[in-house]
Amino acid sequence: MRSDSVTNPKAMKQFLWVMALIVGITTPIGFEALSVPLVAAQAPVAQAHFTFPDTPAAKQLQAWLAAFNSGDRATIQAFVKKVMTEDTPPGFVDQTIQMRNQMGGFDFQKVEQSTDVRFAALAKARVGGQLFRITVDVERAEPHRIASIWFEPVPRTTSTRRRRD
Repeated sequence: MRSDSVTNPKAMKQFLWVMALIVGITTPIGFEALSVPLVAAQAPVAQAHFTFPDTPAAKQLQAWLAAFNSGDRATIQAFVKKVMTEDTPPGFVDQTIQMRNQMGGFDFQKVEQSTDVRFAALAKARVGGQLFRITVDVERAEPHRIASIWFEPVPRTTSTRRRRD
């Protein structure tokens, strides 16, 4: 059995904590909700129909989603170089790819906030089905570079828990 972060829940929790710090999560994460089989190949490929608003922040998050869901290192590197601010941590691309491999991508579900400089929406991880609130802040001036991305797990309530048969 592999002991790397793809099959090791402890390593995944450590990675997600580091990712949270890098991308600016401001609240502690309850990782217990993420104890699911970590096989990205189980993830569906198609994004459910979701319409992003026509704002700079929403467009940047939509572009990030396309790069993230691709899982392709060159695509993600090009996105970071073009769209992220210069102070993006050097390990951001590797951590993004690792997160993509573990989550299988995201499908956006619902807009929570939309302005020119901030966009927040609920997204569902393709592996495990965990809901996340993903928030992006962009610079006011064009080209509206991404200043921060936050990932906040949404606690499962009785109505959002999957039934166990």
